[in-house]
Amino acid sequence: MRSRRIGFSVGKEAAISGTLFTPESMEKPCPAVLFIHGWSSNESGYRTRAESLVRLGYICLTFDLIGHGHSSGSMETVTLKENIEASVAAYDFLASQEGVDNDAISIVGTSYGGYLAAILPSKREVRSLVLRVPAIYADERDTRIKDSKQSMHLASEQARTRDNLALNSISGFDKRILLIEAEHDQVIPHYIIELIKKAAKPNSLEHVVVKGADHQFSKPEWQQEFIDLLIRWFRSRE
Repeated sequence: MRSRRIGFSVGKEAAISGTLFTPESMEKPCPAVLFIHGWSSNESGYRTRAESLVRLGYICLTFDLIGHGHSSGSMETVTLKENIEASVAAYDFLASQEGVDNDAISIVGTSYGGYLAAILPSKREVRSLVLRVPAIYADERDTRIKDSKQSMHLASEQARTRDNLALNSISGFDKRILLIEAEHDQVIPHYIIELIKKAAKPNSLEHVVVKGADHQFSKPEWQQEFIDLLIRWFRSRE
């Protein structure tokens, strides 16, 4: 496989850094996967996961959100609107690459990245979603809200699908969703998973619980189980 460092802009100020992974020999057009990392994380932890899918014939893109990793900006000042725009720009960059099948771009998002991933089908055409320990935040429609830990609040158990940006996006998505829950998640409560299941269209969602896992999937065996789930999911291109 081949990999190369890439960069693209979001608006007039943000410079986004990432890595594009491509198979050595490509069956054109190729399906593609965009990976979106969690809050205070970066793209580096997602490269092994991307490489596992490149071996199946996928083109993959990992990138750093604004204020994370090698991208410009600050976590203290970035807004939700800006990180949504960064995710859309990453999708568009991936879609513009030679050999990518624009009708077969899937999204994998973790935690805060899962939240952003859930919003993307309302912005772009998405083949399938993989949401690992995804967050669902309240008051998403006020996109000026800063993404600091002090201003991000999880949606309540009574959150209504139509009033929540991410849940509303999921409700309108009629393709496949893989929802991965950590059995002992100390960050995302189980009711968030139930909100997603309730919002999703009937028979479109597969829910998997990784036994023993914490939110970070901090043990190698949990990380490997996640990779195995990705391989199984993306081996089927239906």
